[in-house]
Amino acid sequence: GSTFFLSLTVLLTIGAVGLFEPFGAVVADRWDRKKALIWSDLIGTSLFALLTLTHEPAVLLGVALLTAIAETPFRAGSIAAIPNLVDDDRLIAKANGWVGVGSNLGITIGPAVGGLLVAWIGASPVFLLNAASFVVSAGLVWSIHAPFSGDVGETSADGEDDGGFVAGISWVPESALT
Repeated sequence: GSTFFLSLTVLLTIGAVGLFEPFGAVVADRWDRKKALIWSDLIGTSLFALLTLTHEPAVLLGVALLTAIAETPFRAGSIAAIPNLVDDDRLIAKANGWVGVGSNLGITIGPAVGGLLVAWIGASPVFLLNAASFVVSAGLVWSIHAPFSGDVGETSADGEDDGGFVAGISWVPESALT
C-alpha cells in the first residue's frame, strides 16, 4: 500500500532494464538464443513465484529488481530473433510492428489490468498468474522449431572469430562510444 515503494519499484525495474539490457542482449546473442529465452522465462517464473512468499516491501523490491534483470535476455533476444523466424523479408517490418504494438499495450494497459487484478484477488495470486504466464511463454518458445539465430560463435564480417561472450561484453562499452 506504499506509494513510495511502488514508485521505487517502478524506477528500479525500468532503470535495471535500461542498464542491464545490453548485457541481456549479449547473453541472447552469444549463447543459443532459444535456450536463453527459455531460461530467461524460467528464471522469471521462479522469481515471480518467490514474490508470493513475502509481503515485506524491501524484499519485494529486491526480487522485482531481479525479475527485471532476468527478463533482459528475453526482451533483446526475442526482438533479435524476428528476422530468423519470419521467412518473407517483406513481412519483417510487419512482425516488428506487431511486437512493438504488443509491447506498448503491455506497458500502457498492463499496470491497469494488474492493479484491477490485485484489487480483486490480491497480490500473491497475481504474482502466481504472472509466473504462469512465463511458463506459457517458455513453452511457446520451446515449441517453435525454426532457428532463432545463426550458429553461436560465427565469424565476423571481416572473417575473424568474434571472440564469444568476452568479446560481446567488451563490445557493449565500445558501441556506446560510437
